[in-house]
Amino acid sequence: MAKTLTKYKFFIYIIFYLISVSFSVDYENKLLYPLLFLLLVFFIEFKKDIFNEEKINLDKQFLLDFFLSIFFSLSVYIFLYSIGVFFNYESYERVALDFSILNIITVVILYPVFEELFFRKLYFSTYKSTKFIGLILLNGFVFSISHIFSDTPLLNAFIFGCCFFLIYLKNKKIIFSVFSHILINSLLFITYQNQENITAFVKNNNLFIFIISFITTIYFFYSYFRKVYKKS
Repeated sequence: MAKTLTKYKFFIYIIFYLISVSFSVDYENKLLYPLLFLLLVFFIEFKKDIFNEEKINLDKQFLLDFFLSIFFSLSVYIFLYSIGVFFNYESYERVALDFSILNIITVVILYPVFEELFFRKLYFSTYKSTKFIGLILLNGFVFSISHIFSDTPLLNAFIFGCCFFLIYLKNKKIIFSVFSHILINSLLFITYQNQENITAFVKNNNLFIFIISFITTIYFFYSYFRKVYKKS
């Protein structure tokens, strides 16, 4: 279980995380320092029994919640991608898209795991007394500023931060937001590798894709928000 942190201590972590990212900007492996910092925080703040809290029962409700969280994050990704195509800008970062096995493991598995533990689980243990709406918006803000030195649009990072946090709050198990995060980072590689074909398809069907993804994204945000709000 995460130790109780003061709000100031958590933001000190954020500052040092940003410093680690800034040091990596001109470094050949731009993911190394931030990942090492997240690993350090993990060993400082989490006890060995963290994984005992994540015990799961593979019943129908778990599978339903799991697939809903996947569809939620997928809807957000498609929605933001369609907006990116419409306004003709790169929706997602190209910084880490080196297709070496080590890089794929780092981006697709390690970062989602440790970012979710830090930005969702540890954050919630620190700010759970904050008013509900402020809790979600602050999480989106914190997650977005952590991407300030990357090529990811800050608005995209903000929206995904809120999305992953709602997924975590609804299910109270970090595994749901971790797998959602893994999905999104995996899609970075898939769309980058097939960018011309995917962009052409989205351009040819942009209005339809935009409307469907917009409706599903709004539905999921509203549904998750309402369910979490009732529990709070």
